[in-house]
Amino acid sequence: MTQGIWGADHDVHTIDPASESWSRHQDMPGARYYPTCAALPDGIALICGGAWTRLGNKSNPEFETFDWRTNTKGPPVRFDPGHISELYPFLQVLPDGSPKGKLFFYSKNEARLFDLARGTWGPSSFKTMAAGSRTYPHQGSCVLLPLVPEEPQQVRVMVIGGQGHDDEATN
Repeated sequence: MTQGIWGADHDVHTIDPASESWSRHQDMPGARYYPTCAALPDGIALICGGAWTRLGNKSNPEFETFDWRTNTKGPPVRFDPGHISELYPFLQVLPDGSPKGKLFFYSKNEARLFDLARGTWGPSSFKTMAAGSRTYPHQGSCVLLPLVPEEPQQVRVMVIGGQGHDDEATN
């Protein structure tokens, strides 16, 4: 599905840090205004989120992959879990003992887990206790906390900041 011809970006770029030069690659078929890109364990980039147009009134519900080593993109795949995605969703790759891991996906006030090996969503979603949104434009942030060797299965993600329904900062 090719959409988003009104100002949203379709382009993919990489930088060579040694030469400090940028390369442009084949355009994505679906536009993405304010997307998120995450490096997966195998080195491939997963690109998701964003809007079809700069007006931000319709989110792009697909993800695409890009392999910088072969300069190839995967086809767009339906991704958005229940249409919760906004601009700049938070993504973190979580180790789970498998070669691919799981992807922590957070948008607005909800998190879900995506199994990278199977390409499926987990059965549960997790909502924050505070109402409102933490993703763009509400100025929240997300970070994978350090793994503790004594607790190899304990993975913690911190989501902080954002804005409540009453326009006050969320703690």
